[in-house]
Amino acid sequence: MKLCVIGGTGQQGYQQVLAALEQGYEVAAIGQSRTLSREAKLKNENLSWKKADLANNKSDIILALQAVDYVLINMPSSSFNDENKLLSMFDNLLTACDIAAPKKIIFNTSMYVAEGDIEFQAPRVRREMINRLQQSQHSNVTVKPVIYMDNLLAAWTRPGITERNVFRYPHHEKLEVSWICLRDVAHIMLALTDNNEFDGQEITIGGPEALKGHDIARHLSKSLSLNIEFQSMPIPEFGKIMAGLFADKNSFDAKKISDELVKVYTWYNSSPLEPFKVDMQPLIDKLDIELTYFSEWIQKVDWETDD
Repeated sequence: MKLCVIGGTGQQGYQQVLAALEQGYEVAAIGQSRTLSREAKLKNENLSWKKADLANNKSDIILALQAVDYVLINMPSSSFNDENKLLSMFDNLLTACDIAAPKKIIFNTSMYVAEGDIEFQAPRVRREMINRLQQSQHSNVTVKPVIYMDNLLAAWTRPGITERNVFRYPHHEKLEVSWICLRDVAHIMLALTDNNEFDGQEITIGGPEALKGHDIARHLSKSLSLNIEFQSMPIPEFGKIMAGLFADKNSFDAKKISDELVKVYTWYNSSPLEPFKVDMQPLIDKLDIELTYFSEWIQKVDWETDD
């Protein structure tokens, strides 16, 4: 079986590439960022690396998708990029799939996406992508991960943990969160390739347990042999930090990034829907998969090199 990972050089897609190779797939990884470094790091006879400009060159995408059975899609962040450009890229992917005719498309929204009308930019763009995918001629499934354990390795989180013994995140102290690791998202996507029960559906996914901020700090303390404290980061502060990290690299200005993140994280913290809390047992039973507990994930992390 041949599988193509769109965004295979990015943080999320790369884990899907690794998981697919472990399961014996032939894999084509498509991306632009970090392609050379990924290729140098990971060499496998069942893996090919392909550069493709999703925005401007449909022929590259069509060539990359030739003889592919399944397509796993990971799109750039809709928090930090132009909405129209992202939707055009997604349409180009669907057009290429019309020609290549894969058996199924698995779309990773990379975030929680509510149903119905959405006021916030990032999930609103993802909702439109889901709609276009479901209106296409392709067999498809959408997975909607609520939040990644791997965010703890990001620039806005890791230094506080490793340098100041503080886990700071914009979650209130009583917020229950079903953190999921990127490799488990990959395993779920792969399990959905040959399972037709969920075709045409969108599935919210999280980890096997719901944890509060102090629970995360406790696990970190035990694993790192440190006294890690949880601090609920003020949401406006989080917005400014993220704007500082991503405004220069993307088409959004800092104020727009900050304003959008403040609005959506305020909703995450107060919504009666509890968007970050997921009961995964029904899906675990149907797909016959095992999910990684936070305490297990921490033991696998190399805090010096993992990203």
